[in-house]
Amino acid sequence: MRILSFIPWLLFALTSFAHAQQSPTCALLTASDIEVATGVKPGTPQPGEMKMPAGKGIGETTVYTCFWLVAGQTAAQSGQIVASTARIPTGMDVKAVVRNNPGIDALRAQRYTAEDKDFGNTSCTVLTPPAGAKDGMMMSSCSTAAKGTLLSIVHMSPTRKLTMDQTKKLFDKAVARLR
Repeated sequence: MRILSFIPWLLFALTSFAHAQQSPTCALLTASDIEVATGVKPGTPQPGEMKMPAGKGIGETTVYTCFWLVAGQTAAQSGQIVASTARIPTGMDVKAVVRNNPGIDALRAQRYTAEDKDFGNTSCTVLTPPAGAKDGMMMSSCSTAAKGTLLSIVHMSPTRKLTMDQTKKLFDKAVARLR
């Protein structure tokens, strides 16, 4: 699945459920929040972290993630929710990071249909693969910078697309819990 290569924060080591309960990133969404948005009860939250290398005048930073499987009727129909947070590094152009996403740009280049909307500091995108795309994934995401933190919530599924409103409501719940 090509889309997974465009979302680097999906590559993380899984840890125990007990750690998930203590993870600040996993605490941003509840199973109920996810179920309301997706219509499906999510799996156990799986926290992780990934070191992002220094670049463009910005030092190394750690991205903290939390992943929930959103099961479909078959494994091939399963989707996922990913929350990711990172401290805003000194010198980072936050607007550029929130509004410019090379992964989303790559999907646009593959003729994915994109619906974009900005809500003040928050940028949301809903992507639909082109008709006939093999292994295409629908993706809905919102990102912002708040309280000194970069925050992103992403929903991906081969069979179900969240609307802009559903994605933004889920995202707003995470922002409200951000410390």
